[in-house]
Amino acid sequence: MIKYEFSAGCVVFKNNNGKINFLIVQHERGHWSFPKGHIELGETAKETALRETREETGLKVKIIKDLKYVEFFFRNKAKNLVLKKVHFFLAKAKPQDKVKLSFEFKDFKWLAYHDAKRKITYKNDKQLLEKAFNELKKRTQ
Repeated sequence: MIKYEFSAGCVVFKNNNGKINFLIVQHERGHWSFPKGHIELGETAKETALRETREETGLKVKIIKDLKYVEFFFRNKAKNLVLKKVHFFLAKAKPQDKVKLSFEFKDFKWLAYHDAKRKITYKNDKQLLEKAFNELKKRTQ
């Protein structure tokens, strides 16, 4: 039997005097990714992305773009197949804001694009970061 899960999250960046850094978080299991979580009943993907980012990082971010990037993947959870759909947004944090990680994470880093891309664990998250970076490049041209 297949179970379905729906989540949303943010690729968070900040601009410090023209230097763009991306926030990546290290999950308990060790992989590096972006803040995201389950969509609750009655929530939109955007509302979830904002809430989960705030709960997981303490940051009140501003969504500047729907990246229209949706991950689909299967995983085995208690011998049931789970199809998970995750919708991502590009979001801006204020340079002075401080990250306060929830218990779900081991660590976080603010990294420049190339450093973040090397640190991120999964290929689909690297592709998501690339899409976010390209969107920011378009906005500065």
